[in-house]
Amino acid sequence: MTDAAPETGEDRIGAQRRADVAGSVSASQGLLRGLRQPIVAILLLIALFTSISGKPFDGVLILAVACLLAWDAGRIRPASRSETA
Repeated sequence: MTDAAPETGEDRIGAQRRADVAGSVSASQGLLRGLRQPIVAILLLIALFTSISGKPFDGVLILAVACLLAWDAGRIRPASRSETA
């Protein structure tokens, strides 16, 4: 018989958070992974041409959207083959 206290709900939540943090990717890694998405490339081109056509503020806003979308797409891990089978 062990003297350890039974695991409470808070302990399980804490363990899940630690597992999430251990498996997370950094912002730069997520951004680079997200650049593979076609919509991100399209938004980057739109931001470039909008900026050079005389609307730099609009270009910066579109660039921010493209970066955030790339980061969001990159931080989501694709399902492993064993989970999908």
